[in-house]
Amino acid sequence: MNANEPLAAIPITAHAVTLNVLAYLIDQADKGDGTALLASLQPEELDVLRNLPVRELFRLTDQKQPLIHIALDPRQLRLCLARVRERDDGQADRMWFIRRGTPHVLMEELFGTPIREFRELRRVAGMNVRPGRPKVLKAAHAARVRSLWHQLGHRIPLPQRYRRIGEAFPDDSIGSLYGAIHDRHD
Repeated sequence: MNANEPLAAIPITAHAVTLNVLAYLIDQADKGDGTALLASLQPEELDVLRNLPVRELFRLTDQKQPLIHIALDPRQLRLCLARVRERDDGQADRMWFIRRGTPHVLMEELFGTPIREFRELRRVAGMNVRPGRPKVLKAAHAARVRSLWHQLGHRIPLPQRYRRIGEAFPDDSIGSLYGAIHDRHD
């Protein structure tokens, strides 16, 4: 859709919605917000609307022809939907990491997850976590983990890098893999 193309307007026939929109516009005018909708009214018309009792405003909405039409901006809607999908994808990623036993220090590094939220995510995921360090991998297995980690290099974002490591070693917790990558016990 072209940015300069006019939006298709849809008539509002529900009286309560029309009344709410009128009340909203009157409130905006009282706050000094000169919206394009209000700019089309003469100052005296706006004063009349401000001073009408609610029942009279409601009578205005009871006309054969709709008083108010709304328009949907498809471009803006697509942007909003993309942000919602992105947020949902991020939440799904975080839950994947939580279910795979990712320690808080890594969740904070990857997603900025504070400790309270981390604990809540573990509770929601039904994770019964024992206190202490995750299982330490055997030296040969830890070397394979580090080798893959270095092969992945910095070509991909850190969350994806850890996810690929987790997918390559599905029987190990992310906590154990994190330990193999960052702790050198061998």
